[in-house]
Amino acid sequence: MRARASAFHSLSGLSLGLALSLSASLAPAKDAVTKTKGSNGGAEGAALEENTGSESSEPTDTKAAGDDQSNASDGAKAEQDSKGEAAPPMPPSAIAVRGPSPLELTAGLRAVHRDFSYHDTPAERFPGRGLPEPTTYKLPLGPAVFIDGAVYPLAFGSRGAAAAFGIAGGYEQNFATQSVYGASASDAGKLTTHASQYYVGLKGRIPVSVHELGLLAAYGRQVFDLGAHATTPHGEQVPDVAYRFIRLSGEARFRLGDASLGFHVGTRLVNDTGGLERNWFPHVKTQSVEAGLLAGYRLSASIDFVLGVDLLRYAFNFNPIPNTANPYTAVIAGGAVDQYTSGWLGLRFALPNSSN
Repeated sequence: MRARASAFHSLSGLSLGLALSLSASLAPAKDAVTKTKGSNGGAEGAALEENTGSESSEPTDTKAAGDDQSNASDGAKAEQDSKGEAAPPMPPSAIAVRGPSPLELTAGLRAVHRDFSYHDTPAERFPGRGLPEPTTYKLPLGPAVFIDGAVYPLAFGSRGAAAAFGIAGGYEQNFATQSVYGASASDAGKLTTHASQYYVGLKGRIPVSVHELGLLAAYGRQVFDLGAHATTPHGEQVPDVAYRFIRLSGEARFRLGDASLGFHVGTRLVNDTGGLERNWFPHVKTQSVEAGLLAGYRLSASIDFVLGVDLLRYAFNFNPIPNTANPYTAVIAGGAVDQYTSGWLGLRFALPNSSN
């Protein structure tokens, strides 16, 4: 019994020793495995960190590349601008919409043809009786200088409705002019002629996009003085005229790119004809019409070359004809026409509107 117990204890001690020895031998291997696993985890962590860093840096690199491209584009644009390339020219329509001009002036030369003739005369009413024709006279072609202008005081620095109203005026003076008078070649003669006219009044305008409509109401005077009265074999005289009138006129101008077209039409309400009424026909009644066409081409933002043709016609009614008048000693006629046709050319200046 004691020998069995000793053998049991010996066996138990041997088992415990083997267990401790096995435990001691396994511990380093476990540590090695743990260490190896830890090393592998660190490598994976380092690799993950590296990949994460690479991924996070990729948008930054892309953004940087985009910024570089934008900067390069801006630099190229700046370089292009620095080369002094001119901006594209401003179209005429862009110039025109800057606003109505506060000051417009037109000056130039005019060639004038004038024809004064009677109608409904005794010779026309009783042909074949040898009654004399009243003396007529013509101006074949006479040169003149002219200037027309308009100023709109409230258009300086403004584009409102008040900028549409202004003051207009003009002056014309003939020079180096002679008139031919006489009913026939045998009666023909020449007289030195002094002719001029002016007007001043109010003008309104209505801008329509790049076009313009205008109305004028003005007082004016036109003189045609032959310098000395001419006589024919029958004693008739050639009258001087000095018209005083109220001028009413409408106009339109159209801008077509650099070109422009326009027209005007109106009348002159004559209240005095000068010597024609005072010395010849005291009961004269007068009607008139004026009209014209113009064309122009823009030379710069402020200056246009312009040319045109004009017609001015006065029609007189002398009735009634005195029954006691002697056609051999007095001029007798039912009426007359005083007509002016002219062509002109010049330059038009328009001051830019400073409200822009």
